[in-house]
Amino acid sequence: MSLWLPKTYTPSLTGDENFPSAGDKLLELVDKAWKAQDQREKFELLPWQRWVIRHVLEVYPEGHPKAGTLRFRQVVISVGRQNGKSVLGAIFGVFGLFMHEPGPEVVSVASTVPQANIIYKRVKHVIDENPSLLRRMEKAPTKTRGMSTKRGGSYKVFAKNAQGLQGVPVSLCLYDEVHITPPETWSAMVSGSKERANGLVLGITTAGDDSSELLKHLYELGHQASAGPGDLDRFGFFLWEAPEGAAVDDADALLAANPSLACGRGSVADLQAQVRTQPEEDARRYHLNQFVSSSSSWMPIGRWMKAAKGGVPEGKRPIIAIDRTPDWTYATVTASVKVDGIVYTELVASLVNPNLEQLVLICQQLRNKHYPQMFVMDGYVLRELAAELKTRGYPVRVLNLPDQTNASTTAFALISQRKVSHAGDPLLTYQMPRAVRKNIGDSWKLSRKDSSVEIDAVMATVMGIYVAEITKEATIQVMSL
Repeated sequence: MSLWLPKTYTPSLTGDENFPSAGDKLLELVDKAWKAQDQREKFELLPWQRWVIRHVLEVYPEGHPKAGTLRFRQVVISVGRQNGKSVLGAIFGVFGLFMHEPGPEVVSVASTVPQANIIYKRVKHVIDENPSLLRRMEKAPTKTRGMSTKRGGSYKVFAKNAQGLQGVPVSLCLYDEVHITPPETWSAMVSGSKERANGLVLGITTAGDDSSELLKHLYELGHQASAGPGDLDRFGFFLWEAPEGAAVDDADALLAANPSLACGRGSVADLQAQVRTQPEEDARRYHLNQFVSSSSSWMPIGRWMKAAKGGVPEGKRPIIAIDRTPDWTYATVTASVKVDGIVYTELVASLVNPNLEQLVLICQQLRNKHYPQMFVMDGYVLRELAAELKTRGYPVRVLNLPDQTNASTTAFALISQRKVSHAGDPLLTYQMPRAVRKNIGDSWKLSRKDSSVEIDAVMATVMGIYVAEITKEATIQVMSL
């Protein structure tokens, strides 16, 4: 048995590999015409990719009432991150345009247009680089406005919230990010494809979390379909997933969820090293392809305490970060600075029942004494403070939601890589293991709402670490904190 076969999948109608498939001609086209985006490397499909293409495009055999028709109307492929999902999507996109239905209507759907465009751009690249395919186009494919064939085919891109999605006609839907899109979007695509004899909605995804309503439902259908012939014989399900309870760095578990790795592309040791520095939820979701909770503890206390090697060194201009609780019960001020690749951080002040005037006064004192590189704060939580400091001419950086997600992931990575040193402040020792992360699409951030305690000290520390990491080190020497 091949190591790269999925843990769970819908078996062929014959029960073996001797089944007819429209994928055979598609694979011939790929072998002859496909061009890698990196022209320095020859493109070559891995065994697992060839296998899944044939299975997805299985057709009913001779003698069947639907002989020659695609078996599946809905397909879900779930596999770990960085296994070539977008390449597969692009290959199916070429199939949809040139080898599927007369007058094809191919669409890419994702949570955002840029995400849906990933597959579209790969299809465009292959057409642009292949004269025989390009001659079949009405005109050269555009970068963003779709593409049309001379025989009336088209390829368009939609976001999950696109107006009029319910009425879009579909011969093939390439559905990305199944784990973060609503059920009604999938239903709209299934409805749009039902008038086509070979209409197909194809989702390629990684595992989700407990808020992934659509993907959880499709998994339920998939497990039923994989059990054998029945009412779901036209539902294709192909799941690569690590065994439940496996350690995140277990080699066999990583191979089970990552068929490209099992086929020899990449290093098991390198992936093991990578997952050891990630939050466990990210390692399980993206590399073991397992469902996780939508919220969970963000930092093991042992990992944090290993970084207690000292705060901000003398003679450096710090980044000053400020955060407060939503009800103004507490506020924390931290100092952080990057020196020789290490970010040093420590608490400067912790206030009870602060007000805006007190925070402005503390910032003024720090400005006069230590000449900070900048003052950092959440743009929603402390927008009045940011505005006041700016009127005084202070250097201020306000972090928005994308900044906060980047700050959370960056701080975690730096702490895990032992590139952070802190002073072991008791308040942080208390708050750190009680802070909770909340998934936001394919990323995450620290959540005030879901944490079991106020996390103003954690938030200020994380913001300070992040901005210190991305800010060029200042050379002006000042008094120590």
